[in-house]
Amino acid sequence: MKIIVYILITFCLLGCNPTNCNKIPLTFKTYEQAVSVVEKSTFEFQEETTKSSSWIEDANYYSCDKKNGFLIIETSRQKYIHKDVPIKIWEEFNNSTSLGKYYNRNIKNKFQLYIEK
Repeated sequence: MKIIVYILITFCLLGCNPTNCNKIPLTFKTYEQAVSVVEKSTFEFQEETTKSSSWIEDANYYSCDKKNGFLIIETSRQKYIHKDVPIKIWEEFNNSTSLGKYYNRNIKNKFQLYIEK
């Protein structure tokens, strides 16, 4: 029983405590790791879109300074993460009549988060 409690406490200490957004690493080994770290961190500004599109199921924006931040787009197949997205781009995306069209024109292949090699 003590071992199980110890394992749970260790797991929580390593994975349950949110990271302050200013301590997020600059590089990641995988995109999945980047998404996980961002989603578990605390940010000054965090917002989720209330819209959906034919292929974008969810979108979340995370910012430490309300100027630039991470954008995570979720589709039925996977999550895409973008770095250094200006809050103005997030607001325009979130207010657009078509999330998919705005994403393809103004975000896709821009604001890329690179994985360390």
